[in-house]
Amino acid sequence: MKFKLILIMLLTGCTSLGSQTLLLNDDFESYSQGQLSSQNSGWTDLSNATANIAWNGGLFSSCSNNDVNQAYLSFISGDNIAIEVGLNAVNGQVEVEMNVSMVSGFEIKFFSTDIFYEDHFIDVQEDLNLKYIIDFETNFVYRYINGNLENSSPIQANFNSLENIAFSNSFGNFKLGCISVSDVTDLDNDGYYANEDCDDTNPQTNPGAAEIPYDGLDNDCNPNTPDDDLDGDGYVMAIDCNDNNASINPGVAEIAYNGLDDDCNAATPDDDLDGDGYVIANDCNDNNAGINPGITEIVYNGIDDDCNPTTLDDDLDRDGFSKANDCNDNNPAVNPGVLEIVYNGIDDDCNPSTLDDDLDKDGFNKENDCDDNNDAINPGSAEIAYNGIDDDCNPNTPDDDLDGDGFIEANDCDDFNSNVNPGVSEIPGNGIDDNCNGLVDEITATTELSNLTVIISPNPAKDFLYVQSKHGIDRIEMYNSNGIKMGTYHKQMIDVSHSPSGVYFLLIYKGSREAIVRKFVIER
Repeated sequence: MKFKLILIMLLTGCTSLGSQTLLLNDDFESYSQGQLSSQNSGWTDLSNATANIAWNGGLFSSCSNNDVNQAYLSFISGDNIAIEVGLNAVNGQVEVEMNVSMVSGFEIKFFSTDIFYEDHFIDVQEDLNLKYIIDFETNFVYRYINGNLENSSPIQANFNSLENIAFSNSFGNFKLGCISVSDVTDLDNDGYYANEDCDDTNPQTNPGAAEIPYDGLDNDCNPNTPDDDLDGDGYVMAIDCNDNNASINPGVAEIAYNGLDDDCNAATPDDDLDGDGYVIANDCNDNNAGINPGITEIVYNGIDDDCNPTTLDDDLDRDGFSKANDCNDNNPAVNPGVLEIVYNGIDDDCNPSTLDDDLDKDGFNKENDCDDNNDAINPGSAEIAYNGIDDDCNPNTPDDDLDGDGFIEANDCDDFNSNVNPGVSEIPGNGIDDNCNGLVDEITATTELSNLTVIISPNPAKDFLYVQSKHGIDRIEMYNSNGIKMGTYHKQMIDVSHSPSGVYFLLIYKGSREAIVRKFVIER
C-alpha cells in the first residue's frame, strides 16, 4: 500500500538516513546550556529540561552516522519534554531510536489522537540504545534494546499515525543523548523501505529485484532500467523483433545475407533477393532471377547462367580458344592453333587468308584447276602447245598433234593440217610437202603408171566426173586445192555435185601406193 508522509518538523528538517526517511534527528551538540525551548522552539519544555553539552561519562552510538561529538539533555526529577511530529502514515512503519543514560529511570509515550503506547525504565543505571518499531500495518510496537528485540505490544486498530513523543523523568533522572524518528515502512517485508520501494505492497518489486522485461512493472524500482525497448532503439517489444539488439528494428534497412530480420519485416528478403528460389549459398547472382542453378546455360554471353563453372559458356570444344578467336567452337580440330588442311572445305586455322583451295590464287579451285600449285595452269589459261603441260586443264585441248592426224609435232611437218603428215600421200601441184618427207609435190610412179593413159571428163565438171583407163584403176582419192582429202572412190564415176567450185586433184592408184595425179575443175 502506498502512502504519503506529511511531516511538520518542530525540531529539525527532514533528511535521509541511509534508505530510511528521517523525520527527526537531534543530538543536541549545538545547544548551549539552558532551557531547551529557548535553544530550539521545536521542543516543548514541560518542566525544567536543560541542554548540557558537558557530558561526563558513557559511550553511546550515535543516532546519526555523522554524529561523533554528542551532547546530552539532562533531566532532573519532575522534568518532562514533548516532541510533536506530524505524520500521516496509514499502515506505515515508524522507527524511533534514542541513546539514553539513566541513573534511576525514565518514561516514554507515543501519541496519535491519544496515547497508544508507553514504556518506562526504573532503577536502570546504564547506557542504552533504545529502538521502537511502530508498525501500523500489523498494529504492533516492537522494542529493541542494544540491538536486540525485547518484546512487542499490540496497538489498537484505530491508531495509525505517530504525532508526538513525550519523555518524562517520572521514574528517576536520565540523560537523552540523541533521538531520531524515521519512516521505515516496508509493508511487503522485502527489506526495502517504502520511500525507496516503488511498490511496497509487492515483495517482488523493490530496488534489489531484477527487472523482468515486458511485464509492465518497474520491478527494480529504477525507471532508467528499461522494461521494454531493452536495446534503446525506440521500438517496443511488440514491434521490435529483437529487443536485445539496437541494430534490429522496423526503422533500419535490411542487411542481406546476415541471417537476421534486420527490419523486423518477414517480407523483406534477407536471402534469395531475386526471388528465384535459390539462396545466395547456391545462387551465383542473387540480384538476377535469370541466373541460378535451375537455368540452362546460355553460351557466349559471358555469364555463368546455371551457376556451374563446369558448364561451358565459351570454348565449347575445349581446344583452348574462345568463341571470339575460334571460328568453329564445336570442333576442337578447328582453331587458330592448328595447321590448315587444304581442300577439305574447312577453315582449319580460323584464318581466312590461309588458303584451303586455289592455292596458286589463279581464281580456280582445286576441283577445276588441274594444277593448283601453278597459277599459269588453269581453265582460264591458253594452252601452250608442245610444252607437255595441260595449260588450260582441258585434256581435249591438244598440246601436240594439233591437227589430230595421229602424228605429234616432232614427226608432223605441219601440225595444224591433218592432211599433212607422214601418213598421207603427196599431192602433186599443191606446193605442200603433204607426206612430210622434205619434198614438195613429188609423185613417184612406176613405168606402168607413167605410161598409163587416163581420161578425165568432163573437165570442168559440174555434177559427175568420169575417170577412164583401159588398164584399170584400183582406187581414186580426191583432194581440194588445200590438200584436204575429199573422198576415196573405187569406181570410175565420181559424184561432185556437192563440192563447191574450185581446183581439185585426183590421185589415181593402180596396184600400189604409187599414183599419178590429175587436175580438174568444178564449176557451178
